[in-house]
Amino acid sequence: MQRETRSRKKGNTRVKASQTSLDVFSLLKTNHITAPHERPLIEASIETCRLEIESAEEEIRRLHDKQATYEFIIELNHNLLLPSPIRSLPPEILSNIFAAYCDMHQLPDHPVDPSWGRRNLIFLKSRLHLLGICRRWREVALSTPRLWNSFAIVRKGAELNQRWLGSAGTLPVELSYHINDNKHAQQLLSAYLPRCETLHLHIPNGSNLGTLDRIPRASRLTTLTLHCSEAWHHSETQSWTEILLQSLPALTSLTTNASPEVLSPFGTQLSQLILLDHIFPLEGLSYLRVLTRLKSIHCRLYTYPDMIPFVQEPLTHEHLESLTFKYAHPYKDDQHGIVLNHLTIPRLQHLDLKPFKFCPEPLMKLFERSSCQISSLTLDVRWPHHHDCPFSDAQIEDGLEECLKSPHVGKYLEKFFLIMRDFNDIRDTIPATLLRLLSKSTGLFPKLAELHFSYSCEQVPQILDLLRNRATNCEENGVAQLELLELQYMDECYEGPYLPEHNIVSLRQSGTVVETRICTDKD
Repeated sequence: MQRETRSRKKGNTRVKASQTSLDVFSLLKTNHITAPHERPLIEASIETCRLEIESAEEEIRRLHDKQATYEFIIELNHNLLLPSPIRSLPPEILSNIFAAYCDMHQLPDHPVDPSWGRRNLIFLKSRLHLLGICRRWREVALSTPRLWNSFAIVRKGAELNQRWLGSAGTLPVELSYHINDNKHAQQLLSAYLPRCETLHLHIPNGSNLGTLDRIPRASRLTTLTLHCSEAWHHSETQSWTEILLQSLPALTSLTTNASPEVLSPFGTQLSQLILLDHIFPLEGLSYLRVLTRLKSIHCRLYTYPDMIPFVQEPLTHEHLESLTFKYAHPYKDDQHGIVLNHLTIPRLQHLDLKPFKFCPEPLMKLFERSSCQISSLTLDVRWPHHHDCPFSDAQIEDGLEECLKSPHVGKYLEKFFLIMRDFNDIRDTIPATLLRLLSKSTGLFPKLAELHFSYSCEQVPQILDLLRNRATNCEENGVAQLELLELQYMDECYEGPYLPEHNIVSLRQSGTVVETRICTDKD
């Protein structure tokens, strides 16, 4: 009865509203002037219509929500019908896919690099994102130890530290650690150091190294990055570093800013050294004197004018195979000769000089003194400013050609990287004389397999000749096949007939892997 009464009342209201509306519309058709007693009737009609609109809008919203719910259910059911190969992949294959993805985001190895924090965040997210896709991916990721065996120890993240490294199982680990007074972090470092193969340590200013006096023996550790923000002459830093290095009997590769005096006790142990800070040429020779078993050194040299206090005796290093010098300020054209003129390196195979103002004499004398066999040569040549260099462009081109024709280079050379820059540090193309030399099928470079240089579109025919002649020489004389040609395209606005997109196919038809990229800014 109550429901019927309510429905009748609603029906009566709607009838009255409609009747009121009809009366109002009929009055609007005339010149009727609203009387005072008619005003409440019109206002009631307006309010009734507003209530009806609100009710209709609420019903529409409810129906839209219901529609969205059903559409979502349809989508879920539709996804179950779609073929999804990744759902049927065995856990072993899915694990390998995860590992390949994570390999693209390695733990940053330079603890004082300004971009370290950003790169470490990318490293962390690459692993943690795999845990949030679905339950199966989370289970597979957590059961793949090689995703978790590298980690930067967090100062205030005890649970994250433990869970991350705990998922690494029994695999060897790679750790990065900014030394601090956090007891948990120190205990974690001590616990995992015996399993560590690669370690990146940074000693900030004011670090209390006394809390780390008990360093466990790490017989697996072969690679160490060690950077100290303060001067290395502090006795506490030197003694702690000595204790650390003594606990690493398998250490062969060191990246550091430590002085030669700090490293001298371990001269027969290290085979690879990378220096983080710029040093003067005198110090560069000092490292080579104390590290007698070194096979590879990479350092950055200051070469300011009027700062060349060279009184050292010549040095012969019997074990060095790879030498990389990066010059911070190559103001003078003969500055790179400061170090090279003092060195004799019989086993030298890989030489990397960048950037410097080219002078062939120190290089040629180094090759002759050492009687070495250069298999990899990288030259970042800075074209000299005409005011401070006695050599012309043609003389420098002749010097480069002379170096390549050297009996200690040409017949042993496997990789050649040439970077040409003008005095404004802008890339330039390979000289035509060198391109012709490399194009000759005379057997000058029987082992050459990789080439890198900058080119312009006008040089494409010469590059095609180079590839054809190299292929012919390979078949007739048995020289090595050119496997990789890496080109940097210089002419952004060139509109001639030899555009890269028109010729890249023909370049690659030679059987050589050709990689190209545009280089328009300073590089």
